[in-house]
Amino acid sequence: MRPPCEVVTKYLLPSVRRRVARGLSERGVTQRDIAALLGVSQPVVSDLIRGDSSSSPLDREAARIAEEILSIPLSGEGLFTERAIEVICASCKGLKLSGRLCPPHKSILPILPDVCRACSRTEVGPSAGEFTSAVNDVRDAVSILSSSSRDLLPFYPEVGINVVRVLGGEDGEKEEGGGREDLMVGIPGRVVRYRDRLVAFTEPEVGSGFHNGGVLSAARRARGYLRAIINLRWREELGPALTGLGVSLAEAVRDRDIPIDEREAELLSQVEYLVSRVPPGSRAVALVDPGAFGIEPAIYILASTASEAARVAAAAAESALIRTP
Repeated sequence: MRPPCEVVTKYLLPSVRRRVARGLSERGVTQRDIAALLGVSQPVVSDLIRGDSSSSPLDREAARIAEEILSIPLSGEGLFTERAIEVICASCKGLKLSGRLCPPHKSILPILPDVCRACSRTEVGPSAGEFTSAVNDVRDAVSILSSSSRDLLPFYPEVGINVVRVLGGEDGEKEEGGGREDLMVGIPGRVVRYRDRLVAFTEPEVGSGFHNGGVLSAARRARGYLRAIINLRWREELGPALTGLGVSLAEAVRDRDIPIDEREAELLSQVEYLVSRVPPGSRAVALVDPGAFGIEPAIYILASTASEAARVAAAAAESALIRTP
């Protein structure tokens, strides 16, 4: 018997480790520190950095997972490693539920039926209907953003826009607290500016958009009905535009003396409290990150669906431009 975990061990994890080790090395992290972060020996790190880069059936997925991991700030007490494991496990679960592991799995176990349901029966997670609903919601949100490109481009952040949506929750999830661990759908590579238009060159996938996902998970601990998030560049004129749309606005506080690699934790530590202060049942919630050294000012728009968050973002951008002299 050869479960899909064997495919992950054989094809996915080696490629992820190699890409992460090389990425950290390029950022100036020593091989000794990389070894500690990855839980391997220093000679293994040396082999990962200098070794063969042969392709595997899951290279595209490995590249996306490694990119997510390398976006995690390097902080103490094992937090980088903890978040990296979270990224890998959530991504692996998503690959199983979406069927992306099926072709390489069948290649090592040809006796499997053409329609194998082993993962969907054993993984504790969303149903196929929930997965399809979340993916379609993210697609709709991207279409709304693209059709409103002219209004949104002045608020386009340097890091790009991501749309992230929680799987499930349509069946009357309690408003106070998000409940179970959140599994997210997002856009690998983000929504980007291309020839004066906002476009997504990749399809929504489970486990993408972990920075926005972290903000969303923290917010859901206070207001469980919030299931989607979109980020824009913060400009002051967005404030009155959003409140005019009935959106609750809250602003985080930045400490100028905090090191840059602790900035994400600084923001996430405030999100639950800030969201708990907004009136229950608000159409949407907007969290302002005023930014700091090395951190671009941002605004996170949270709503019950990704398409609703996109509609709020587009309407606020249009209103803000009208208000601008």
